Amino acid sequence: MGKHKTIFFLLFFIFPAFSSTITFASDYRIENVKGNVYRFVADRHRSVFLVTPEGVLMTDPLNESAARWLKAEFTKRFNVPVKFVVYSHNHSDHIYETEVLKTPETTVVSHELAKQDIQLTKAATIIPEVTFKQKMAISLGDSIVELQYHGPNDGRGSISMLFYPEKVLYVVDWIVVGRMPWQNSGAMTLWA
Repeated sequence: MGKHKTIFFLLFFIFPAFSSTITFASDYRIENVKGNVYRFVADRHRSVFLVTPEGVLMTDPLNESAARWLKAEFTKRFNVPVKFVVYSHNHSDHIYETEVLKTPETTVVSHELAKQDIQLTKAATIIPEVTFKQKMAISLGDSIVELQYHGPNDGRGSISMLFYPEKVLYVVDWIVVGRMPWQNSGAMTLWA
């Protein structure tokens, strides 16, 4: 294969794969799920956040572009600080660029296994300051978010997040042992 054909071959097959992972700000949107709980949509990824007069509890900032867009939207729409960032699990496509949202009044939270993995892999994100083993509740204003670890899953330290009083359950990248695996389902937001 000639030099030019090799370069064309590489560009033809590698660039489309790379470009399909790029998400532009025009692909972002915020949807109200219920009450003070919102869904952040970034192409095929989903994240959720809670807004109270005291501040925002954000899950998974995803990446730098998404985190910067969210920070601007939080200021424009709600004008309250980000009080908590909660990692759903250890996967880099969910937890990178937390530093964009972090201020001195922001606490980063995860399950202890997710923190272990972030430290071991030297992931380019903020190491959680607060961790838990089985369950944890975070109070913010009149809202409570119950975090719970249910055992091994797709990512290390995968947790569920139950938002009260809305009764909205958020999980992401879950594989339930003993059931058929999902295909291209992305993150889910379920509510009662």
